Amino acid sequence: MENDADGIILTFINLLTAQLQIEEIFSFDEVRYLLPILIKMIQTGELTFKSDFDFKFKDAVEFIKNDMGEKSVELLKPENADNGDKQEIANIIFALLFILYKNQKAKFDYLCGKLDEKNSAEILQLLKRLDNFDRLSPIPFTSILNNSSNNLFSSNNSNFQIFSSQNQKDKLEEISKYKIKSAELEAKYNQIESINFKLNEQLGNAQNEFIDLENKYENLKQADNEKVRILVASSVFICVFHQQGSIELLNIQLREITDELETCRYNNSQLQRELKSLNERHSRAFQKSANDLKSKEDEVKLLYIRLDALVKQITEKDSSENKLKFMEQQIANQQGTIGELRSGLEQALDRANFAETELIKYKRLHNNNINIQNNTNSNTDSDNSISLHDDLNSCKITENQRFFVRISLGVFKYF
Repeated sequence: MENDADGIILTFINLLTAQLQIEEIFSFDEVRYLLPILIKMIQTGELTFKSDFDFKFKDAVEFIKNDMGEKSVELLKPENADNGDKQEIANIIFALLFILYKNQKAKFDYLCGKLDEKNSAEILQLLKRLDNFDRLSPIPFTSILNNSSNNLFSSNNSNFQIFSSQNQKDKLEEISKYKIKSAELEAKYNQIESINFKLNEQLGNAQNEFIDLENKYENLKQADNEKVRILVASSVFICVFHQQGSIELLNIQLREITDELETCRYNNSQLQRELKSLNERHSRAFQKSANDLKSKEDEVKLLYIRLDALVKQITEKDSSENKLKFMEQQIANQQGTIGELRSGLEQALDRANFAETELIKYKRLHNNNINIQNNTNSNTDSDNSISLHDDLNSCKITENQRFFVRISLGVFKYF
């Protein structure tokens, strides 16, 4: 056992389990069912069984208050102890041990003498520290034990476990009930065996008395004392019948208790197996949850990577759409300019066509005038030649302009 305050208290409680010949306890969760036994020992000085599975820590605090005073127990919180607070359980047990120390000093010293020297000195030191406090003010049990409300007693025993789930706690409490019930039945069994042994002795004595009475009866029979003989025979038979009936009744009770004890042992083993199975299922479920969580985390990481890629694609798409809109605007602007140029070029083409038509007319006129000019005088020929030369130059310029317009129209049609 550990030598801290909680460990010493649990060690002292296990002295009671050893005296009762029941299994050692390793957790304060199991102490609840020993409190009626401890309180009965405080009241009577005798360590005997007392079963009360409905017993609550508030009942123990009420007992402490009646002995130590209402003010001194103000800091005790039985409702926390009922909910499994290990520190509060230790405080209540510590107070009960103090009352045992004060009221049943001989019994306490006897039990304390079974501890090793170090543990014995330590628990006496704790009780003396408590005894120094004024009973008219709240006693700080937690401070005396020098232990926080979150500290739990731990044991070097490899079988000790602190069960976290409510189902495991319920199983542990039920097992504790069966342990105490089993120990109680074993004690009753031993008691009945002792009674049976005494009855067998009484039966032997009765048989001896019967033999003596038979001898006396034979003597009386020889004396021909009929009344005395009948009286003696009746007494003998009544005595034997009474003894045999008591023995048979005790044997029946012994068989019933033996059967009940076997049933409790069987139920206890069943609960142990169920508890082991529950622990295994809990471990498997925890491992599965851990694996599922890791898988989900990997999926989330993958989704984040895909999300980043999609955001990047959307950003690139928005940039491309902006560029496309800009190019469409530029094309629209160019198409407007092309439309204006096309309109101007079409007007120029119309003028060029008109000039071409006029040129054709002029050529025809010119050809007609050639014949006429052959018949005119030289002066007239000279003037007409100069005028005709100017007209031809004008026609060449017009023809060049029309060629340029056609080339320009072809270029804009390409766009």
